[in-house]
Amino acid sequence: SAIRAAGDAILVDNKPLVPPYTVLAVGDGQRLSTRFQDSADGLYLHALQENYGIRTSISAEDDVRLSAAPSVIVRTAEPSTEKGTS
Repeated sequence: SAIRAAGDAILVDNKPLVPPYTVLAVGDGQRLSTRFQDSADGLYLHALQENYGIRTSISAEDDVRLSAAPSVIVRTAEPSTEKGTS
């Protein structure tokens, strides 16, 4: 999914989101949580909490169920096989 900021809005696949925002990451929950919080983005989020009172929470779940995709079209990225030109 394409995620981007457009002014005060957050767009996912060119559709605006309405707060509150939920981000779901699939993987080793504790590891993902720790690595995010220690990253530049996690530190920035922490600064927003401290300076502007933005509320956030992170939870690691053992079992997550996702809705089925609305489309049967599967899109994947592939590395380019073209050689760069100098």
